[in-house]
Order: sequence, then structure tokens, then C-alpha cells
Amino acid sequence: MDAHPAGIGHIRTLGIVTGILLALAGVSGALATLGLLGSYFVPMNESAVYFYGTVAIALIIFIGASLLCIPLVAWWFWQAHRNLKEAGVSGLRYTPGWAAGGFFIPFLNLIVPLRVARELAIRSEGEDQYQSDMEVPILSGWWAAHIAGLIVAGVIAVIALLEFLTPFFVTMPDEALVLLMVLATGFLGASALCLALAIRKITRAQIARRHLGHADVFA
Repeated sequence: MDAHPAGIGHIRTLGIVTGILLALAGVSGALATLGLLGSYFVPMNESAVYFYGTVAIALIIFIGASLLCIPLVAWWFWQAHRNLKEAGVSGLRYTPGWAAGGFFIPFLNLIVPLRVARELAIRSEGEDQYQSDMEVPILSGWWAAHIAGLIVAGVIAVIALLEFLTPFFVTMPDEALVLLMVLATGFLGASALCLALAIRKITRAQIARRHLGHADVFA
């Protein structure tokens, strides 16, 4: 077997780039969250222009980094799962195509990515297929924060669409909208940081080739 398979080099590069972007999204999301919370106490006037400018920049970085992460995370999932398959790891429940495509199929994307991530985390450590449904705390935290963030962001999007596309107007105090934004950025930022840590751990396991513990070397 090749001492340095191409897939391991790819996963190293993808892991670094994706991890950096996820960390950037997480940190900027945290800064935006703190800034939005601070807006309750900082009156909007000329003396606060730098404060609100910083919050706006943090939000722009958070949104931009998050959008860039979507294809990179899917690509990383595809490569990580492909590495397991090419190494001959037996009993895999998902294919590389499912590992990446599961993020983009409506409704299934509420279930499949977490299951794929668990399989990646556990099988990359050399555990057998019967351990694939074990709880992985960092992944559970990632997915809980991700879903919560999406729900809150969805509420914000629905309110905005109602006001821009229909004659209906949602009566809501400004403080309530800010609170929704705080929750959205907070949850999604925490989700990004958790996923960055998980990707780092799985990438290191594959680089160390711990997944070969259950490879079918005679395949």
C-alpha cells in the first residue's frame, strides 16, 4: 500500500483550509453576537459609528466565511469518506457521494450529515462498523447549534420576506429583532467552531492512518 496516498494529502490541505474558514466564521460570529448584544447599551449616534461599523464588518465576514464554507465542508466530507473507501474500510453505510450530497437534499439534510460525520469520526479512529452510531459529543454540539441557528435564521428570513413581498407587516420591537440576530449568529458561530474542531480531529486521525485498523487489506 502506498505510504502516502494522494487522498491523505488532499484531506490535509482541505482540512486546513476548511478549518481556517470555519474558525473565521465562528470567531466573527462571536464578535457579531457580542456587538449585537452591546447595541442594547450603545445608543445609535455619531459617537457610536465605529462601534456599529465594527459590528457590521463582523457580520459581513461571518456571512461571507459561512457561505464559502458550504462547498468546502461538502468537499471535505467527500474526500474524507473517499479515503475510508479507498483504504478498504469495510461496513461503511454511506458513499462519498452521499457524504457530500446529503447537505443539499431537502429534509434529508436534517439527518444525513450528522450520521455521515459520526461514521467518519468513528471509523477514522479505527473502530468497527458496529460503533458507527455512538454519540460523538463535539458532533452533537455542532448539529444542535446548526439546527437551532437555521431555525432562528429562518424566522428572520420569513419576517423579511413577508415585509418585502407581501402587504403584511410584522409588528416587532427592534430589540426583539436584534435578539433573533443574536441567537442566529451565536448558534451558527458556535456550530462553525464545533465543526472546525471535529474536522481537525478526523483529519489528524486519517493522516495518522488510524482508519486502517479495520481496512480489508485483502480486498
